[in-house]
Amino acid sequence: MTDAGMGDRMPADAPLLLETLTSPDVAKLIRDQVPLVLPVGAIEQHGPHLPLGTDGFIPYEVAKRVAAGRRLIVAPPMFFGAYSRPRTGGGRHFPGSVGLPGRVLESVVGTLLADWFRQGFRNLVVLNGHFENAWTLLEAIEQGTERSSPDQKALLIHWWDQVSPDDIRRIFGESFPGWEAEHASITETSMMEYMRPDLVRTNLKADGGAQRMTTYDIFPAPADILWPNGIGYSALPASPEIGEQLVSVLVRNIGRILDEEFPGAAGA
Repeated sequence: MTDAGMGDRMPADAPLLLETLTSPDVAKLIRDQVPLVLPVGAIEQHGPHLPLGTDGFIPYEVAKRVAAGRRLIVAPPMFFGAYSRPRTGGGRHFPGSVGLPGRVLESVVGTLLADWFRQGFRNLVVLNGHFENAWTLLEAIEQGTERSSPDQKALLIHWWDQVSPDDIRRIFGESFPGWEAEHASITETSMMEYMRPDLVRTNLKADGGAQRMTTYDIFPAPADILWPNGIGYSALPASPEIGEQLVSVLVRNIGRILDEEFPGAAGA
């Protein structure tokens, strides 16, 4: 990529960050059919050891690593997402945990996708890092693609869906507690220790859990189903080495998805 001086100032394997590009840069990338990925997370408690923005940092850092090996634009992450829920994120009673009503998140993401399609982007990806966003983002993408042309496509990827049972067994053996207990626990803590160690307070890692596990929601949530310290299972077994293995799996599998769904676009 040499027009507008872009190739002269950016290493070949550097990720294309939307906020650092110029308008002519983006016009050239649109003509080249380069895909764009929007990381979406949340501002939600993650125990005493991880930052509130963990669910945004993880998809953003993974997206940058996927982009480093192919032509892919990474948009700034959306850190505000759906409200935290007691069984999946600890709940809204933790200081700092804030969220958006589903209709607002749906409108914002749908509007962004529709506007990128209007500008001429062919291929868009929403990379989700927050469990509670899942159904709202599905609605948002349906809304954002309503007026898209037949040659335009959008993907919704939840990063945890890209870690297969075989990957789990290889990395954790038989000790993985299950995704339902993984908030602020082994996987998120390990990936943050590997990708953003500057934000992890390793001395505050701890066990977590609730007195009672339910497979249903209760309103209002009783104290015995809440996680007192905000950790779903335990952060103690987490390590940068585990994080590196998980990130490697995600970069490989998400990269494969993009290459299969957008053939030729990333290498244009």
